Formats: sequence, C-alpha cells, structure tokens
Amino acid sequence: MTFDNPNGTLFWITGLAGAGKSTIASALRKRLLDQSLKSIMIDGDCMREVLQMAGRHGIEDRRWLAWSYARMGRLFSMQGHIVVCATISPFPEIRTWLRENVPNYIEIFVRVCQETLAQRDQKSIYSLRASNQITEVVGIDIAFETPAHPDLVIANEPDTDPNQHAISIVEYWLNRLQTSSLKDMETKND
Repeated sequence: MTFDNPNGTLFWITGLAGAGKSTIASALRKRLLDQSLKSIMIDGDCMREVLQMAGRHGIEDRRWLAWSYARMGRLFSMQGHIVVCATISPFPEIRTWLRENVPNYIEIFVRVCQETLAQRDQKSIYSLRASNQITEVVGIDIAFETPAHPDLVIANEPDTDPNQHAISIVEYWLNRLQTSSLKDMETKND
C-alpha cells in the first residue's frame, strides 16, 4: 500500500482495562477538533460491536481484533487522516509491525497501578474475575507485555487530568512533526 501520508498519524493508545485509554483518546480527539484537525476514532469497545466480536475475549479473538485495528489505523493514516486508537492490544508483535509500517506512528502507554484499576473497575472486570465469574482478563489470565519503547508513557492515576494528557500528546506530536520537517529540509539541502 502506498499512499502519500502527508500528515497522517496513528496515535496508538494502549494499556490495561480501566487504565483510561478511551477517556484520554476522547480528550485527545476533542483537543484535535478544537484545533480544527479532524480525526478518526477507533475505540476497542466500540469496534468489538462493529466487527461483531462482543463477548469474545479469548486470546485469538483479541489477536484478530488487534490486527484489525492496526490495519484500519494504518489504512486511514496512510490516506492522510489523523487516527486515534484506544485498545488494550497486549501483543508486542502488532506494536512492532505498526512502528515498522506506519510512518507517523505514536505509541502511548497508559500506565496505572493495580490498586487504581481495581478501584475504577467501571465494567466490573476485575471484581468479576476475582470472584471467578469471568476469565480471559488481560493482565491476569492473558499476559500483557508492557510496550518496550513507547513514545509516551502516561501515568493516569486518580489525581491526573485527561485533558492535560491530551495537551501533552499534541505537544509531543507537533514537536515530532517539526523535527521531521527540519530533517527533511536538511536532507534536501545536502
């Protein structure tokens, strides 16, 4: 696939369930829209329904979904779109593939301590797992390999503001675009 990708970017926001990925992704998308930058949102929970995978949480189902999000994100970003993807995505091979195949890929790891995850537990994932009512929970039954070299690490503990995280992400992105433009200019002048 060869598209121009003039300013296409894929923001890949990953972390465990309850880390605040969707909240941060929504704040990021709002921040982009406030700056008149339209973006496409790929949210793992929403996409499960779209792809008719609701209730399927086995490791191979998760792998299939993660590859689907990765390929969609690449497709849209290579066409010049700004894509914000919020997904658990516990598979390092997918993150490696994205880094190698998406020119403007920004990996954001949302780190949260176990206590905070258990306290938040909006979907009752951790309490249901603790009482053995569900299995196949990433971070407990399915390994979550922490990203080895994320572009940004966000500590999203209770006293943090998702809007501030969004500002930090946009600042990082703009600095990276500026640095990339300067390098391109230097290369052309050589």
